[in-house]
Amino acid sequence: MIARVIYAGYIEHDPWGVTRRKGHHEPIISLATFEKIQERKNARPIAAAKQNIHADFPLRGALSCACCNQPMTACWSRSGTGKRYPYYWCQTRDCSQYRKSIRAEKIDAGFEELLKGLTPSQNLLSIVTSMLSDAWDQRAGQRDNGKAQIKRDIAQLDKQQDSLLEKLVDATNAKVVTAYESKIAKLEDEKLLLSDKLTQNSKPKYSKAEIFELLKTFLSSPWNIWEKGNLLLRKNVLRLALKEPLAYDRENGFRTPQVSEIFEFFEIITSKCEMVRVGRLELPHLAAPEPKSGASTNSATPAT
Repeated sequence: MIARVIYAGYIEHDPWGVTRRKGHHEPIISLATFEKIQERKNARPIAAAKQNIHADFPLRGALSCACCNQPMTACWSRSGTGKRYPYYWCQTRDCSQYRKSIRAEKIDAGFEELLKGLTPSQNLLSIVTSMLSDAWDQRAGQRDNGKAQIKRDIAQLDKQQDSLLEKLVDATNAKVVTAYESKIAKLEDEKLLLSDKLTQNSKPKYSKAEIFELLKTFLSSPWNIWEKGNLLLRKNVLRLALKEPLAYDRENGFRTPQVSEIFEFFEIITSKCEMVRVGRLELPHLAAPEPKSGASTNSATPAT
């Protein structure tokens, strides 16, 4: 794992008293990414991702047992005739479904139905993409405001450094001088990090048109991507479509999936929005009453 700031385009060397500063070489990662790596290294270790996910079992890692909510595993099983069959099964020892195999074809068929059910109508897709386009423009405005705020923060740090430098010139105590120098170096690190953020956020990696073209392709039919894609594309479909692993029950199949925010939004719009019925609308208390049977439609003359 990367441990030297030189990969972020900066140099420093504490034994020689060289504090962090911008280098003249091209970085391969941003300074913010470098800082995240260092935080990750110093944090509590987590379990490594599985490396044995095979294309024969693309749902492995995305399936959980509905009985114990623990991940299911997969394997090939050979029949007495020598033919091989793919299976998924629960690997939790104290679960009632432990090692009870489920044919992969059955799970795949249920997942096909589930994924096809996520496909929105074209009208709904147009509405949502229009809303997302507006949100994109708002974020662009927020990004510009954020850049202006970063510039103000850098200017504030410059003022603090100038103030400390003035105090440093007048200081005579060695401990005070060391404290001032440490504070100035810390402020310089903060400035470098802000400057790096300003550079990294200056321009999106992809244009709005490119991103929305990919978004429409995925949202219009995630099943087509799953059916025709390789293992990497299928894993991306799972990450984009689901928030949590799919719970599968041997008797009842898939439970209600926890879909991602975008598909959850589709469901909310579909269930909450109602189309106004065609025709004239009249309020009940304003509608004219129908005449009674046998009554004259002419108004009666009042008696005098």
